[in-house]
Amino acid sequence: TKVQLMDPNNIVELLSKSFDPQAHEVVERELHALEQTPGYPICLMQIVCHPEIQMPIKQAAVIYLKNMVMRSWETRSDIKDSFVIHDQDKDNIRNNIIEVIISSPDLLRVQLCETIFTIFKWDYPERWPNVAEKLVTYFSSSEQNMWLGCLHCVHQLVKKYAYKKPEERGALNIALVRLLPLMRERCLLLINDESLPSVTLQTLVMKIFHRIIETWLPLQLITERNFPAWMEVFHIVLSRDVPQMTLELDEDDRSNSIWWKCKKWCMKIVVRIYERYGQASLVQDNEYSGFAKFFSNNFAVPIVKIVLVWLDKCRHNVYVSKPVLQQLLMYLNYSVSHAKAWKVVKPHFQDIIRDIALPILSHSDDDDGLWAEDPHEYIRTKYDVFEDSFSVANTVASMLIAACGKRGGVLDGLMAFCYNILVTPPDQRDPKKTDGALHMIGCLSEILMKKPNYKMQLEDMIVQHVFPEIQSGFGYLRARACWLLKEVSELKFRNKNNISCEIELLLKCISVDPDLPVKVEAAIALQHLISNQEAAVTPYVEPHIKVIIVEFVNILRETEIEELSGVIESVISTFSSQVTTVAVEITENLVGTLMRLVQSEDIENSSRALMAMSVISAIEVIVEVMEEHPEIMLEIEKIITKVVVYFMENSLFELYEEVLSLVSSCTSDRISADMWNVYFVIYEAFKRDAFDYFTDIVPCLHNYVTVDTDAFLSEPRRLEVLFDICKTVLEVDQAYEEMYTYAAKLLELVILQCPGRVNHYFPHFIQVSLERVSKRLKLTESRTMCLQVVVACLYSNIELTLQILETLKLSSANPPLTQGLHDRKVCVLGLTAVLSLPRDKRPAAITFFNSQYMRSLVMLFQGLERAYASRAADDSDSEEEIVDDSDQEELASDEDEYDEKTISNLAKKAGATLGYVDVDEATEETQLEAYTSLIDEEDSVDEYWAFKELLSNLSTTDPEWYESLTRPLDPTQQKYLESILILADQRRAAQVSRRIKEQGGYSFGAPSIPTEFRFG
Repeated sequence: TKVQLMDPNNIVELLSKSFDPQAHEVVERELHALEQTPGYPICLMQIVCHPEIQMPIKQAAVIYLKNMVMRSWETRSDIKDSFVIHDQDKDNIRNNIIEVIISSPDLLRVQLCETIFTIFKWDYPERWPNVAEKLVTYFSSSEQNMWLGCLHCVHQLVKKYAYKKPEERGALNIALVRLLPLMRERCLLLINDESLPSVTLQTLVMKIFHRIIETWLPLQLITERNFPAWMEVFHIVLSRDVPQMTLELDEDDRSNSIWWKCKKWCMKIVVRIYERYGQASLVQDNEYSGFAKFFSNNFAVPIVKIVLVWLDKCRHNVYVSKPVLQQLLMYLNYSVSHAKAWKVVKPHFQDIIRDIALPILSHSDDDDGLWAEDPHEYIRTKYDVFEDSFSVANTVASMLIAACGKRGGVLDGLMAFCYNILVTPPDQRDPKKTDGALHMIGCLSEILMKKPNYKMQLEDMIVQHVFPEIQSGFGYLRARACWLLKEVSELKFRNKNNISCEIELLLKCISVDPDLPVKVEAAIALQHLISNQEAAVTPYVEPHIKVIIVEFVNILRETEIEELSGVIESVISTFSSQVTTVAVEITENLVGTLMRLVQSEDIENSSRALMAMSVISAIEVIVEVMEEHPEIMLEIEKIITKVVVYFMENSLFELYEEVLSLVSSCTSDRISADMWNVYFVIYEAFKRDAFDYFTDIVPCLHNYVTVDTDAFLSEPRRLEVLFDICKTVLEVDQAYEEMYTYAAKLLELVILQCPGRVNHYFPHFIQVSLERVSKRLKLTESRTMCLQVVVACLYSNIELTLQILETLKLSSANPPLTQGLHDRKVCVLGLTAVLSLPRDKRPAAITFFNSQYMRSLVMLFQGLERAYASRAADDSDSEEEIVDDSDQEELASDEDEYDEKTISNLAKKAGATLGYVDVDEATEETQLEAYTSLIDEEDSVDEYWAFKELLSNLSTTDPEWYESLTRPLDPTQQKYLESILILADQRRAAQVSRRIKEQGGYSFGAPSIPTEFRFG
């Protein structure tokens, strides 16, 4: 066979050539050509574990193997020309990969683990049922060199089920029944061995255990009987010291050493259990209530004692890695809600505030270095949303907020501590401690604002201790003072001079401060002040608004901080009338920033892409506020057009959605010549590579059709382009069904928006829509919308439509299942048009179904009644009042916390017990209602009146047809029909009244008065 004939030496030779840049492409093609050859993946696996082949070639082989398995283990519809690895090769890989992982060094094992994960994903347990038994065999061996590779395989198996629901984890639980006890035994066996191999194994066990319990706690595996043995392992790992030799490593290497990693993962386990399953008062699932009591009573306090030991070491300058410190503080945070744990923590909490929280929240030496050497990076780290969740400072802040909010006396002690720092004479206090104290106060701002005694003193504290620091000689103190003003921006000053002074200080920081981080903090603080106290600050900000916005844009351009684009959006929206004179300049600057971002080499970097999205959003706000200034909009659109063209022509997919939204905003009120040019740019992009963004293109196309219909129709190619886009979507079988819905909606839109002007396209519209209906559609909405294209044609020109349907000879389709107001209205009007046909033009098929029409219309009107009621309710909805929770009670020292979710869950469970079930009310509005046409305007044709006129005409001109239509109605339906006719009169009268009112009211002609009076 080919498997036997394939020579691994030839593959080795090709892999060795792949390192030559000049030969790389040729080698790639040759290796790619071999992929479908039986035996090829087996050759790669043999190369990986051959003892005499050089490591670089092995690495190349394992990467090719991994990629091949990921692409070709199963059929992949998202990969062009995909194939599936031969079954014989799959069997060979499954039979040998565990042994290869066990025997391979770390450099190769990483890739092999990704390979086995893919196999687990597709084959376990159905096609690989014996793998768990094999893992148990190797892990039961007395040869320790087998354990690590075996654990890596277990880790990949557990990863497959990491986010599966408990009912989907059956196969994993069966494997873990034997593997978990073995893992615990191996840990206990190695627990006193602090060598690198031993702690590496222990760490991997911790990672696996954390994966198992991260989202669900499998109570059938982790029971009150075996869990104490696991807690014994965790207790030992957490309590033991880290070897002294790690102190010789530099900071980064020390933190990432396996000894600290082991402790980190162990802490993550106990924190996760404590947070999610370990507190009876906070547990979210009734299933865990028994375990929560068991954990709370037996383990919560012993672990908090270990946490306090490590924090005490930290207080005395013993090194603790930041990841471990964060987990220690998280455990402390959750202990605040636990009465027994808090009793242990409370005597030490003031020391923790002074010796741990304050240093963490203070400006550090590392911060100093970064501030001086790379202020841009300093700003990025402070505002990186991806780093927030791993920030020790944020964890400290959460802990302080929890303690001050839930435990009496803590807030008073903390504020006294901060006050003592702030009142120390400047020449005697450490400025970094001042920064820490202000940081603490800012973290607690929400609590302080809800405590009347503190709220009253906040203004004086700000004037005495914050305003002076905005003028400090230390840049980081100026930045911290600005940050604190942002945190208390909702506070209304009693003295107006103070708010004037605050604005003046912030403006000074924005415009002349030499340190970029200070400018950023001041800009964000000012924006919060404007948002929270617009009326109070406007008189002081308005005279400077042009300078402020220009400075904001300059800071944004220099820092590329996403939050600043939100600041610019907010200020522009608030002071729109003052922006007109600088709108073009701001747009140019924002576009310059955007182009620099997208032309940089790392635009795919998530933070840069987010920043670019934010800049586009800011430009869109300018467009929205400048809509009433067409002469300015023309200049802005010329700038924007260049951006849109660049993005579309250069296929910048990451930002297509935002750019198309920008085009939609530019075309929402009027369409300039530049925007008509963009229409064809969008079309070319769609045909080239933007097919998947069709639903983002739809709002733009809707505007082009409806905002200036005459211009749209004035150039035939515009309609031709729109139809080609819709036709392309409807003819592609692999498209998302939502796309079919929107494509059909656009066709219906054109028909209803351009009555009598697009009849020549009816055959094409009807054919492409019904051909899509004839194929299998899963979504009712897609099928309905395609059929509604035909209904719209019937309403617009029934005779032509019937001729087309007769010509096409397409199989009949069931009527659409309508929803929403628009769809029902169109169907009513379509049916009205059908029923109004004279006898000599009425097809036999229509006459045949005469008994069904009126019943269908009654159902449609019942749906319309609900839809109109739903819309009226939405229009009249007022904003809910914000509940002030300032009187939230503190917990007694011996009291556990019950959160709102817990109470809500308990209520739901009680309701379920009594037989109550939550039912979400279905909305009568659909997403497609936003895409309106002439028929949706308030003063357009009224479907109720059109229906009444139909019945009135038929009763006199064709009584036989009228009788055949109404006879099938039962008494209830007859009564409802009468109510429809009464409502039609009322709607007609309201429409007439509305028109008269719009024309200026009723006009009564004055009688002519004679100029002479003659008597007799």
